[in-house]
Amino acid sequence: MSRASTTSWSASRVVAPRYRETVSSALSPADGACRCTARIARTPSLAADEKERLIEVEWDEDRTGVFVAAIEVKALDRTRLLADVAKVMSEHHVSIISSSTHTTPDRVSRMRFEFELADPEHLDSLLENLRLLDSVYDAYRLVPGRSDAPAPAPR
Repeated sequence: MSRASTTSWSASRVVAPRYRETVSSALSPADGACRCTARIARTPSLAADEKERLIEVEWDEDRTGVFVAAIEVKALDRTRLLADVAKVMSEHHVSIISSSTHTTPDRVSRMRFEFELADPEHLDSLLENLRLLDSVYDAYRLVPGRSDAPAPAPR
């Protein structure tokens, strides 16, 4: 009977799964190292004749793609609020994919945006500048899969 386990490691080689093994992982660069967290349902030891299952991996340093993010901005409603938010987003060179706004009867506006940006490092700067706008009291990244809660604060 095998027991599922979670293992974290820094590595440049990963074992390819065998038939009927399930591997799911979340990869993220941290401190300049490749850190992998994988959940492996069945973990047999690697036999000497199974070295072909090793796969060389490395981070792609080319940042030519786009990063998709979703944010929510909460503010007290006022004239030109949406225009001011859109101007800040435009100044940060983001491409808005979708947006929705809702203003409650007590004049609290909730604006959600999904957009593309070239460098995910610019997201914090965008959120900081949105929070500086008059009447904006919160701006945060939405967590994928959870539409009602902000992303956890970075460590």
